[in-house]
Amino acid sequence: MTKEKPPFGHDRKVTVTSAYVAIMAMFVSKEETRYYFNGIHITPHEDGGVLMVATDGHRLAALLDSDGEANGDWICPVPKLIASACRNNENVDRFSPNKPKSRRCHFYGRAAFVADHNFPDGADPTEIGDCHMAIAPAAPIDGTFPDWRWAVPKERWVPRSVAPLTLAFNSEMLGDFGKVAGLMGQKGVGVDLYCGEPAGPSIVRIAAVPEFVGVQMPMKPAMADAEWPPPWLGLPEKKEVRDG
Repeated sequence: MTKEKPPFGHDRKVTVTSAYVAIMAMFVSKEETRYYFNGIHITPHEDGGVLMVATDGHRLAALLDSDGEANGDWICPVPKLIASACRNNENVDRFSPNKPKSRRCHFYGRAAFVADHNFPDGADPTEIGDCHMAIAPAAPIDGTFPDWRWAVPKERWVPRSVAPLTLAFNSEMLGDFGKVAGLMGQKGVGVDLYCGEPAGPSIVRIAAVPEFVGVQMPMKPAMADAEWPPPWLGLPEKKEVRDG
């Protein structure tokens, strides 16, 4: 009698910081055509921890979880129940000396588990106990995540002229980058955008979350040729500077 082959992902073991899962879930694609974008790509990092990457084709997010663990390369979908439990993180200053241990999200086998900060390190998350906050089916995606590094600008663009440059971005997509710091307990902080090249992707950095890197594709500016300033602003005319 032929032994039945175990389902794909039965041996998956991934443990990451739950707040990071909440962050990365915002950048996961919802389109079914490129199904390999429907989850967070989690891989062991050569310097320790794991590298988490997600993209919807218009923007990309990469995050280094120094405390994460993974037994291989996995594309992990994030069910709504799991994302909600991960967002419900301790809303404390991440730099506070009294900050409790972070909650953890475990992608084990073909399911996902969120446990609170009392869950013992090294314990088996599939053994359900009082520390569990959410459990949901989350079979890993059987596919190949594209080589995303080609989409990341290698350097910042420095303009060689003073010609006006108009950049346009999807406001809803750009707004998600502002939520990243909030999910780490750092609200109202600055979000830096660096232009990789004209009409190309821009780099997104957040000083309060240095382990996060974002990439945002621009849109075609809708008001690049609009009159500036508009007359209705009533701005005073620029004063002429006379010599002598």
